[in-house]
Amino acid sequence: MAAVRCNYVTEITPAKESWDVVVQVIRLWFVSNMNSKQKYYVMEMVLMGEKGDNIQASVKKNLLSRFDNKICEGIVYNFKYFGVAANTGAYRTIKHQFKLNLQNPNVVTEVGAD
Repeated sequence: MAAVRCNYVTEITPAKESWDVVVQVIRLWFVSNMNSKQKYYVMEMVLMGEKGDNIQASVKKNLLSRFDNKICEGIVYNFKYFGVAANTGAYRTIKHQFKLNLQNPNVVTEVGAD
């Protein structure tokens, strides 16, 4: 059976949600909401694709418990079935015009893990 080709970061657009990318988490941080007693509001990441292209990814507070202990900086993962949105705002971590939003039923698998 032929192997399925993963997509490149440069190919990602909001046109579909069935993307399949292999990326390394090169930076990961948590953002706090100063007006709330909740520890973290969102988890943010910078991901680097196979060709060295970067894209930002976010995990909103309602899914933090699902991903915060599963994703680590420096590790390579296969991300599937995530949302894609415009990367707008005055402060943009990455110049890519889109960003990833991890959501249900997003699949995140460490590459090389058994």
